[in-house]
Amino acid sequence: MGEIIIAILGVILCLAGIVGCVIPALPGPPLNLAALFLLAIVCYHVPTCQAFYLRAHKRDPLFAVSVVASLLVGAGVWWFGSRHGPTGAAWAYLAIVACVVSPWQTMIWWQTRRRHPAHSSASLPG
Repeated sequence: MGEIIIAILGVILCLAGIVGCVIPALPGPPLNLAALFLLAIVCYHVPTCQAFYLRAHKRDPLFAVSVVASLLVGAGVWWFGSRHGPTGAAWAYLAIVACVVSPWQTMIWWQTRRRHPAHSSASLPG
């Protein structure tokens, strides 16, 4: 929860122009690099919680997601960062987190909960 509060505070500071003194603003709407990375952090919050839940049951079905996501982030940041600078790297990271990691990990989480209903909160004694 603290991660989301800090991210929201960071976005507010970015939009207010306070962070713009330290990190260069992007052209166009009042959004800068910090806001893009903070948005990626917020997008990554739910998959992180899902990973804690899955690993708490001594299972790690997220190995493939972790490897593929790491390779995609590395390649995306290198490719777009080398062509479009820090802005391209930030957009690549955000796109991979929002369009690959979050949906794929949520799908695995749902499948795992369906396969192992004993671990769902509905089956816990009152």
